[in-house]
Amino acid sequence: MSNETLMWIFWGIFVGIIIMAFITISVQKAFFEKNKVYALKQSSSQKTGAEIAKAILDKNGITNVKITIGREGSDHFDPKTNTISLSPSIHNSSSVSAMAIAAHETGHAIQWAKKSIFIRLRDSVAVPVQIATQIGQTMFSMSLFILLFASVGSGLENWMMWTTIAGLFIYVAMGIFQLITLPVEFGASKKAKKELKELKLMVTENDIKGTKGVLNAAAMTYVVAFVTTALTLAMFVIRFLLLTRRN
Repeated sequence: MSNETLMWIFWGIFVGIIIMAFITISVQKAFFEKNKVYALKQSSSQKTGAEIAKAILDKNGITNVKITIGREGSDHFDPKTNTISLSPSIHNSSSVSAMAIAAHETGHAIQWAKKSIFIRLRDSVAVPVQIATQIGQTMFSMSLFILLFASVGSGLENWMMWTTIAGLFIYVAMGIFQLITLPVEFGASKKAKKELKELKLMVTENDIKGTKGVLNAAAMTYVVAFVTTALTLAMFVIRFLLLTRRN
């Protein structure tokens, strides 16, 4: 494959990343809108998010997990403290959105209780990957800046090579992490729907449509994040090939 062809592929991927940025904004907006709509609609059970989480935990015989009120927008399950942290608007609300999100986070608690390999693997590498992500974004920006403004023979080629190699390793790590995250998140949502149905907490059309809408919209944010990372990694690969041929 010629360098000219590689450059065309490179810029094609670059355009793809820009498109994915707009898709990401659209998907995130769709999730927030779904969540906003169903936060105003009451579930048929009239149970709060905290009560929903407790009911699911009890059904699965999980007694060592606490349910607490956390910061708004920071709903999550922490395996280190065995705590399901729910936003005030989820913990105290009996809306369809609160039901869906509380059930989803409880799904993660069940995954840990059943020793799911995917969630254990994901959570064990979460902090290192978060640090690597921040470094990777910086390196990507620096590499792109040099690509656009540095000329051949400027003495920066070796530096560009090292940042490209670093970017390759970092985005591989990010990609693996996000790939592992997909079955974890989809699995938690599937478990949430199953538990709500079996407990007869999701019975009306409003319950079913709202729960599926909120959880599916949330899941799509993880999908577009993985696709964006995969495209960025491909961009680094092409850049690496171009630099090795140049040198």
